[in-house]
Amino acid sequence: MFGKKAKGTQGISIKNLETIIGKSVSMEGDIMVSNGIRIDGHLDGNITQQEGHAATVAIADGAKINGTVKAGHVIVSGKITGCIFADRIEILHTAYIQGDLSYKSIRIEPGAKIFGRLNQTEEKAEERAAPLNLLVSDGKLKQHS
Repeated sequence: MFGKKAKGTQGISIKNLETIIGKSVSMEGDIMVSNGIRIDGHLDGNITQQEGHAATVAIADGAKINGTVKAGHVIVSGKITGCIFADRIEILHTAYIQGDLSYKSIRIEPGAKIFGRLNQTEEKAEERAAPLNLLVSDGKLKQHS
C-alpha cells in the first residue's frame, strides 16, 4: 500500500521510513520524527516533525491516532481524531478524519470521510491560516458557516 507508487499518485518508499509502529502496538505519548514513520497500530498522542526536517507520516488502514499530526507530508489511510498540519496531505479512500486540516496541497480519494475544516495556506505547515469554511463529509464538499 505505502511501498508502491501507483501511476499518477504521490507515494512513499518503505526505505524512507525510520520507524514502523506495528498493528499490535498501542502507545501513549508524543512522537517526534525527523524522516518518516508509519503507524499501523494505535497512538494516543501527537506526532510532530522535528524542526528543520521534512518528515513523512503514514497512517495505515486500521491504524488509529488520537492527537495532532504536524509534518511535511501526511498520508492517511486509517483513522485520525485530531488536526493535521502539513505541506502535503494525501487522504486515501479508507481514511476517517475528525478534525481540521491545514495544508499547502491536498489529494482526497473518493470514499474518504473528513469531518472538519479544510484550511489551505501558502505558509509552512506549522503556521495556521484562516479557514476557508469548507467541510468535506462523506466525500462531498459543503460550505460551512
